[in-house]
Amino acid sequence: MSHGQNCSRSIAPPTSFLTTLNHELNLHILLHHQLRLTKRKGTTDKEKGPAAPPPEESWKRLDAIALQWIYGIISMDLLQTVIKKNTRAYDAWIALENLFQDNKSSRSLYLQTKLTNTRLENFKDVAAYCQEVKILAYQLYNVDVPLSQTQLVLKVLGGLAEQYQTIATVIRSATPLLDFNATRSWLCQEEIEINSQALRAAQTAGPAL
Repeated sequence: MSHGQNCSRSIAPPTSFLTTLNHELNLHILLHHQLRLTKRKGTTDKEKGPAAPPPEESWKRLDAIALQWIYGIISMDLLQTVIKKNTRAYDAWIALENLFQDNKSSRSLYLQTKLTNTRLENFKDVAAYCQEVKILAYQLYNVDVPLSQTQLVLKVLGGLAEQYQTIATVIRSATPLLDFNATRSWLCQEEIEINSQALRAAQTAGPAL
């Protein structure tokens, strides 16, 4: 199983972690603001009350919470890959980003190859074929390899069976080129006509036999 397929145990971050992190951030901001006001007013140590944690200690606490959140939402194999002693949340995040970047590259190559090999003959009808092309295009978009409408249409036309070549030529010659939805509609209409012709031919040949 790839890192990308098993990257998280949940879609959304655990609420408890986010609540705690948000609370700590607000506390840090409040304490930092109070320290600034105290220095500005020249308040004596006696008037200050309990000493606030140093900013550095507050940030260390926030970093530990963020690191715990990261470790809590990734899979065990990823955790074993990125976990290190005395690491920071930023370092763990960058390590994960690099892993996913590598996975993204291999994923995009796989999807592009699959799209190239997708052909109408492998599907029950035009609608199913076009749906698969659209799904693959969406998956490529998610790995930062977007396809333009022109590329999408040309891919659909390139995977058609021989009996669709006439309509494919008409679509390619259209100015401007039809978008994906219009191309799909034209091909579905052509499919109906092709099936009707095949049915009439079968009916005509039946009595003759």
